[in-house]
Amino acid sequence: MSLNMREAMKQPVRRMFRGSLFTALTALCLHANTPPVSFDAPGAFPMLADAIATGDFNGDGVPDLAGVSFSSSSVGIGNGDGTFQAPVYFAVAPTTSGQGLTLGLAVADFNHDGWPEVAAGAGSNVAAVTNRTR
Repeated sequence: MSLNMREAMKQPVRRMFRGSLFTALTALCLHANTPPVSFDAPGAFPMLADAIATGDFNGDGVPDLAGVSFSSSSVGIGNGDGTFQAPVYFAVAPTTSGQGLTLGLAVADFNHDGWPEVAAGAGSNVAAVTNRTR
């Protein structure tokens, strides 16, 4: 059996999508028209952190950045243009004897007051702080 060039090009597309030729061509056209993803050069932010998370800690609708390390925890308030204010440091960094690395950071409204809190974990210890912003 011989195939012309048009039929030969359809075969891999049909096998790939296992659907109608229309569905396969639609998917290929949508993919072909998707613009490439690009980012600006990274900006520097002076925050010592083993783990980071985002949340709107001051309620202005702009994402803020929380970071925690073995020695400190901090929040950088977002300016809304991709930059952050100088970090505000607070105590929430749990440590375990012999371990200095914070393994995780979570941001959620743990006490259901409408404001996000920060929780950090290291080893078998977890510490959380209540957001007092009002």
